Parts: sequence; C-alpha cells; structure tokens
Amino acid sequence: MKEGEFSPMGYILRISRDEWVKQVFDLKKYYVGVRRRWEPGLTIFFARKAEKGDSFLGFGLIENVQGLEELSEEERSECEKWGWKHALNFKNVLKFEPPLPIKETLIKEVGLRGSRLHGYRLTSEQVRSILSKAEKMCNFV
Repeated sequence: MKEGEFSPMGYILRISRDEWVKQVFDLKKYYVGVRRRWEPGLTIFFARKAEKGDSFLGFGLIENVQGLEELSEEERSECEKWGWKHALNFKNVLKFEPPLPIKETLIKEVGLRGSRLHGYRLTSEQVRSILSKAEKMCNFV
C-alpha cells in the first residue's frame, strides 16, 4: 500500500494507563509491542475499561510506523523497558465523547473482552460499523 492511501481494515489496541491515554491523544503516538503488519492508512480503535465497561475511547489513522532504530535514545529506552517494538504515528486522532461501550457495537459478537481485544484485526465492515455507531452515540473531539 502506498503512503497516504486509506486502508479500510483496522485493529483494536488497548490503552492500560491514564498517562498513555494522554500520550495517544496529545502526541498522536502509540508504542506497540504486538506484532502485526502496521501500515500507513490503517484505522486503529483505542480501547480501555471505562464506567460502562470496555469502551472505545476514539480512533486514529496511521501516518507512519517507526522501528526502534528510528526512535530517539530516550524513546528507545522506554520501549525496551516495556517490550514495545514500534511507534505508530497518527495523522489524526479523534476522541469519542462519551466513550463508546464495546457491548454497543458488533464487536460484542466476537466474544473477546479485556486484554484479549488487544491487537484484534478488524474487517472493513467492522470498521465502518463501529464508526457508524460512534457517529450516532458520540461526539468526535
């Protein structure tokens, strides 16, 4: 896929700490340890436990992917500490207000919850369905 092309497929990535939520939405960067074919244009949905259970906090489109060798010494050290292999940089990231409960989407049919959703691959139909549900139930900020 050429850089800048849109891929209708995507993945779910969980965010386990408050400071990492801030990092994703402020810096538009997610450090990832799970191995997948990360490519520019993929849609990534960010999930976290919220008031109403596991929820999507928002989503982003990957702009580029950096390997450890491309990161600053400080970033590389942090990645090695946590077992992260790549940095996903996003061209845009939108937050769902309020968060979209996963049980309100077709992902509930998959039967996975919690950390088992981390790295789950989404089809183009699933991506469209989640975005459609979010448009009806959430504001995008």
